[in-house]
Amino acid sequence: MMKKSKFVLSLLLGFICLTGCGGADVSSESSLKERSLAGTPDNYDPMAAILGDNPDLDLAAVEAEENPQQQDQMVDSGPVESDKDYIGGTMAVFLPTVTANGEEIRATYKVMTADANATVVMDNVKSGVETEIAPGTYDITFTTNKIAGNPELALRGIELSQGRRLTRNVKFPVGEITLDTPGNGCKRGAIKIRQKGATDWMPGKFSTCTPIKLMAGEYEAKQGSIEISGIQVYDGGTRTVSIRKQ
Repeated sequence: MMKKSKFVLSLLLGFICLTGCGGADVSSESSLKERSLAGTPDNYDPMAAILGDNPDLDLAAVEAEENPQQQDQMVDSGPVESDKDYIGGTMAVFLPTVTANGEEIRATYKVMTADANATVVMDNVKSGVETEIAPGTYDITFTTNKIAGNPELALRGIELSQGRRLTRNVKFPVGEITLDTPGNGCKRGAIKIRQKGATDWMPGKFSTCTPIKLMAGEYEAKQGSIEISGIQVYDGGTRTVSIRKQ
């Protein structure tokens, strides 16, 4: 009886051990699976992920395809503006404008080679017009009858390059004066003008009450027997000088 009881007890303990060991294996397997799937979406399909059908994993690729030009925009600096003074060809182009006392005036100019020979290349060329000239370095002299005395102004060592246009504003340092006869209103009368220290009067006809453009400097004038000295002309200035009997 005692042996039979021991046998039954051993059999019962063995069954309990077998059941407990099997349960531990199932619990361990379940924990391992849970840890491996932690952090994945509820609809995650391992086989679809391997085959590339997972919509969550394809999202970045779709967004990149929707903006294919994004990288090009980052490196594209835009079109480069063309040089407006590049004209091409074998010649150079010169385009001078002439101003005096703040306004553009008509003038002519002469082009000479800037070397010991000083050869005249072109003469009596009008300002304000594009002119083709062979490439080289030149001395260019401007003159105008819009300023009393037909003065000259020279530009030295002007380089004209092949296939290019050179635009230049030539400014004469000029002021404007008006000689008047106070007392009975301004009465027009003929006058003479010359630079201080000069022996000859300027060519041309001048009169009182009429503005006269002169190169900046000091001048003398004469109306009949009346002489006026110390007439100062300033670049860009405008003034009136009264003629009074001495």
